Amino acid sequence: MAKIETKGVKGIGPKEKAIKDKIEAEQRAIRAEGERLEAVAKAERDRRAAIEKAEQDRIAAEKRAEQEKAAAVQRERERVAAAAEAERILNEKREANRRIRARVHNQMITAIMAAGFDDDTAKKIVDMLANGEVPHVTVTY
Repeated sequence: MAKIETKGVKGIGPKEKAIKDKIEAEQRAIRAEGERLEAVAKAERDRRAAIEKAEQDRIAAEKRAEQEKAAAVQRERERVAAAAEAERILNEKREANRRIRARVHNQMITAIMAAGFDDDTAKKIVDMLANGEVPHVTVTY
């Protein structure tokens, strides 16, 4: 059997170890720089995402505020319209009541004049009856 010389192969020499250590250190430095760059890139992405979200939130808040303002304006319009309608109905009822009272009073004046009283006296009697100044007598309209 042939003997293989193993002299100097037992391990890595100091020069090779230094080169190996240097290469490993450079690889670690490259990895660390890559991780740092990735962290910087992630921080920038996160910052941009936060800015974009803040802008979207601002736009959504403005939109909600505009919608709430429009709804408030619409509610105020509806309130004013309802108040105007209520006032119109009340005025119609007042006018109808005034017409009914005038018709009843004219009929009462006519009946009193038919009994022989003059126009002024008949009007005074109707006024007294309408104002409740005659006891035990009420006018129903």
